[in-house]
Amino acid sequence: EDVWFRGARSLDRLHLPTNTWKNFRGGTEIPAFSFKAFDVKDGEVWLGTENGVFRYSPAGDRWDKELPGEIVLSVAMTTTDVWAGLDQLRFENGRFRARVGRYDRSKRLWSFYTNTYQEAGKTVPGNSALPNSQISHIGRDAGEDWIWFAGSSGTWGVSRYSPLQDKWENFPQPSKSSPQNQFVSFV
Repeated sequence: EDVWFRGARSLDRLHLPTNTWKNFRGGTEIPAFSFKAFDVKDGEVWLGTENGVFRYSPAGDRWDKELPGEIVLSVAMTTTDVWAGLDQLRFENGRFRARVGRYDRSKRLWSFYTNTYQEAGKTVPGNSALPNSQISHIGRDAGEDWIWFAGSSGTWGVSRYSPLQDKWENFPQPSKSSPQNQFVSFV
């Protein structure tokens, strides 16, 4: 059994049966320098960085780049998918568009979700109920029936998605909340 620890520029693995450590450094073993988030499930490790998403292959003891060129703020794995909260797209008018990537592990294919927003009195459609925010945290319930998304900037709030029902629900920010109460994690 392994336990993983993330630092700002490294991941460390403690292998409990032998009480041995292995360090994976940014820029050396992993071609990125700022580690934002990671998740572990069934021996697979997925790491979000300022340089994309990386997957650790224990058999080859190597890191493979799975989503290049993206700033990844959050990562969560389910039995079938890997979810990545991506840095917002910023438009010239100062508006933001939230983005989440979903990696189908069996098809080895990424799909992307964006929020709907208003611009010059017109609705610009997205394909999700994501808040107009950076997705700072992604989580899953115990049965993996719902994937949860928390936003930490812009018009933040919480959204959830049911892969089984292909259904989004949005829970806007509380009306009496202040910017200091923006969500960065949840359990």
